Amino acid sequence: MAVSREVAFFSCPKSPPFVIKTVEMHKGGEPLRIITDGYPKIKGKTILEKRMYVRDNLDVFRQRLMWEPRGHDDMFGALLVEPDESDADIGVLFMHNEGFGTMCGHACIGLGRYAVDRGIVPANSPQTELVIQCPTGLVKVWVEY
Repeated sequence: MAVSREVAFFSCPKSPPFVIKTVEMHKGGEPLRIITDGYPKIKGKTILEKRMYVRDNLDVFRQRLMWEPRGHDDMFGALLVEPDESDADIGVLFMHNEGFGTMCGHACIGLGRYAVDRGIVPANSPQTELVIQCPTGLVKVWVEY
């Protein structure tokens, strides 16, 4: 199941709201918040450089997306980034309530469904292959269609 939503952040009372768009998914008891738009620009050429930049410079956004009142102890996030591997269909940085992860199986399942449903990869019957670049490397996911 996927639900789209917008999360508004206010940097100060006199500034306009900072809006981050997400898609909320649920896979067999595990939540996933896919961050689709509105995240600040991420510097870095490789996925590991991007992960370090986000960890060192943009952690406040992880906290606001993963912690209460918008998140909870079990919340898991997937930040879509441009992959640097030519074989990858999408790139992703994983986050949770304590920091940034390198890989997540349930998130990859959700990202597979998301990529097919949103047309990021063309749907093929009976299965569609998606290649995700994670900080740990390339992960192949097959989505039934």
